[in-house]
Amino acid sequence: MKTNIYFAVILVLLISILTGCKKNKKPIYKAEVLNGTWERKSSSKPMYDSMVVSVDTAMGTIAYSLPTGYFTVGTTKWKSITPDDDSAFVYQELGSDNKYYNSKMTFIKNDGTGIEKLFLEINSNGEDNGSWQNWERR
Repeated sequence: MKTNIYFAVILVLLISILTGCKKNKKPIYKAEVLNGTWERKSSSKPMYDSMVVSVDTAMGTIAYSLPTGYFTVGTTKWKSITPDDDSAFVYQELGSDNKYYNSKMTFIKNDGTGIEKLFLEINSNGEDNGSWQNWERR
């Protein structure tokens, strides 16, 4: 009898642990939460860290970029922004090779500073290709 009780307690604990560890696959935000102007603050390719992108209707257009770079004002930098899970979005990122890459964008509504932020993970080749980027809402 004691063995059955111990087994039941262990089973209940195991189920509660596994249930608590399941990732929430339901989006918290719609893509419209990203609408507005974003400035690139830091990245694995610092040459573009002052770039500005204006987001509207699940698409981001370059509003400012250094004239010496590959990107020009008016070009679609982010497209097909779609809520994925929790505060993450999947989208297509325009690389400096003029190709779009499947990527992930994490929206941070409040990190304690009151500044909304984006962390981008780009599925590109190598660390020096802008494979990670930090952006702040202007």
